[in-house]
Amino acid sequence: MSAARLASAMLVFAGFALYGKVRGARLQSEADEVSALASDLSEFEGMIANARLRLPAIAKRLSEKSLTGVFWQCVASGLERGLSPASAYDEAESRLACSGAKPALEELFASVGSSDAESELKRLGFVRQRLEALSAEAMKKAEESKKLKGSLSALLGLAAALLLL
Repeated sequence: MSAARLASAMLVFAGFALYGKVRGARLQSEADEVSALASDLSEFEGMIANARLRLPAIAKRLSEKSLTGVFWQCVASGLERGLSPASAYDEAESRLACSGAKPALEELFASVGSSDAESELKRLGFVRQRLEALSAEAMKKAEESKKLKGSLSALLGLAAALLLL
């Protein structure tokens, strides 16, 4: 057995194992983002109920958060340029990694600012609950996937390495 074949086998094994880790981390990151968005909407509700802030000011405050700050900054920027909430969301949507949360947020931004505060709070609460449920599901899926993908990737890497030897 040559050193080159052994090194190749080790690299193949490491590559497959790393792929599993990266894939699991990506799913965890998406789950964390959904959870952060649900938390943001909870703050959003509080800002409407207590401070009676307008949408651009709310988006600006939420943009100071680390995980979803870039998304909210894009929304705030669009609103400051005079875009409708739906158009501002359309511009900012690409900043989100979690595709599962997009339909709920799209629905929210399509109607936000078009009714009284009580109706807005009900709508926000409904969307927040959907995101919380989605977050719990995504966290569970990420945890299961981390275990499965990590194990399968390591096994595939080991099999490929053995074939090279």
